[in-house]
Amino acid sequence: MWPVRKNKQDTIRSADTLAMEARGQGLLDKIRTAPHKEPWGITFLMLAWTAGPVTFITAYSAYYIGYGAFPPLDRAIYFLAYALIAGLLGIATKLIYNTTHGHQEKQDEKNLLEVIDCLPELLYMVRDLRLENMGEESRRIESAGIILSKLDLGPAWVALAIEDLTGDAQLARQAEHIELFRRAGLYNRMQDIIHTIREPVGDAYDELRQTHPRIAEAMRQRLTGRVPSVRQGSPREEMFLERILSAIEQDNENLMTLHDVEELLTLCFELICGRRIRYLKYEYSGDWNLARSMDSLEKERNNYRLARARVNSRLRALATYLNYIEPREDINAAPGLSPRHLLTVTLDAMDSLSRQVTECRRITNNTGKQLMALQIKATQLDKAIDLYERAFNAQQKLSRESRRFSRALKVWQLRSKQYEETSGDKVRRSLKISEQSIALDDDDKIKVARQLAQLLEDNRIRRTSDRSMDYTRSSSEKRLTQSRARELAAEIAVILGHSIELNNPAIQRAIDSTPATSLGAIEPGMSPMIKASVGKAMANAVDVSLAAMAERLAQNLIRYYRVPLTRGTMDFLVDTYQANRERLEFIAEHEAPASNQQTRLNRSPIEIPDVHKSWQISLYNARRTLELHA
Repeated sequence: MWPVRKNKQDTIRSADTLAMEARGQGLLDKIRTAPHKEPWGITFLMLAWTAGPVTFITAYSAYYIGYGAFPPLDRAIYFLAYALIAGLLGIATKLIYNTTHGHQEKQDEKNLLEVIDCLPELLYMVRDLRLENMGEESRRIESAGIILSKLDLGPAWVALAIEDLTGDAQLARQAEHIELFRRAGLYNRMQDIIHTIREPVGDAYDELRQTHPRIAEAMRQRLTGRVPSVRQGSPREEMFLERILSAIEQDNENLMTLHDVEELLTLCFELICGRRIRYLKYEYSGDWNLARSMDSLEKERNNYRLARARVNSRLRALATYLNYIEPREDINAAPGLSPRHLLTVTLDAMDSLSRQVTECRRITNNTGKQLMALQIKATQLDKAIDLYERAFNAQQKLSRESRRFSRALKVWQLRSKQYEETSGDKVRRSLKISEQSIALDDDDKIKVARQLAQLLEDNRIRRTSDRSMDYTRSSSEKRLTQSRARELAAEIAVILGHSIELNNPAIQRAIDSTPATSLGAIEPGMSPMIKASVGKAMANAVDVSLAAMAERLAQNLIRYYRVPLTRGTMDFLVDTYQANRERLEFIAEHEAPASNQQTRLNRSPIEIPDVHKSWQISLYNARRTLELHA
């Protein structure tokens, strides 16, 4: 028989797969062997064995040089016995070490493989679960947005996503042509098509932006011939860590959304694959009272920014919950929506839920089915009111944090001015900019992988024959639910918190402000080795430029610390962090200290009204009805 000829493309793909698996194995080997290098005691004994004969000859020769005669027999036997015993101890210790820790290395490699393999699969399950609880229209839009976020997207995929987003088959066809010409490098022909569809693209963008701003932007990018970049990564869901940690602290899973769970799984995966998140911070070395004032100012500024973002975070959690209990097309918590929009839709949804409870109570009689329906609706309204009260309280706390921040700012400005007048020195000479990083070293990766592998085992999350995930606590529970997904996120946050200060507002802000590693290139069913290789490549490819952060830092120098932006400071930021010089010059010319901006600081972006009396009355009446029929 003639040998079967392999397709050249298949051969190339197989070679690429083998190469990626080899790189993935190299990453695993590097991580798992790092914590198991021989300690100093073993190294010393090995050296003693290696240098044993040399030690014996040296001692024998030194004795002869010093005393003019060879050592007596008893001392020669002593030197020889020392060398032999030291060597035997070195060999025995090495054998014992390899026997006891060799198994640990294999177990660590297994843990790493399991975690790297399971995290993306679990991420896809949570994402699909999030889509499951949406209305059909929202699910169609979100699914199309997920497709557009993929890096290597074929023309047919682009056309499918555009048609789902716009409902315009002709526009989808043109999107397919744009992608074909882009791939062929025929950019002038691509621009011809872009020019002809400019008006319908603008209309579709304006319509979609009202409810899904981030997906609308992704659609416009595709329809103008621009594709996602590995270096750009993907934007994170703002304040996802704050919501997860608040859900843990307050024992209220509804404060956490499924999108937050996805973000945490992505963060965990990219940190294990070697992602290093860099950020900048101020450091002051000088007068003790001034240093204490600066620490207080930084603390209050962080608390103020956190409180300001928490208002939007609580509204997003409320909108997500309301959409979950009753999927509606007019309410969603899509990334990019303004707090004012979220407040408007949640107020409407709360009024609607309250009316449903009233109507359900009105038609309730002694039948068990109607009583159960009223119980469910009353419980939903109770939880929704609780989430709304948390959003209202978050705004009240924002006002308090704003006042504290204003006081700390006044104290710093007063003391810094007094310091400059009395000492004749400038505060800026003692202010230093330091670069910090958030990452897991090899020891941390091993520890995190061990705990995550145990967590997956305890919850019986495992790979099945078709490479899918099976989540079950018992034989009767085989499906991932929202509650279980949030429980997993809480456990993972606690595990990561042992190695990274996730409770630190500066750490949260640094993570929020940097793009996440794009996992679009990882597909369900890939081998763990390929996932490790792709994950490492993606983590290393994300742009780590600190230019934008350096520019914000320069702005804060003037606004809060009353430190002028000198030519030398601008040169330093440009040379070290590649900041934009023109933007720095604009900041230096137009930015003003915050001493005259207290009224602006005290204003909230929105005003959340108190809980409506009608909601509380509906809930009270429903409870009374349930008590009478109990």
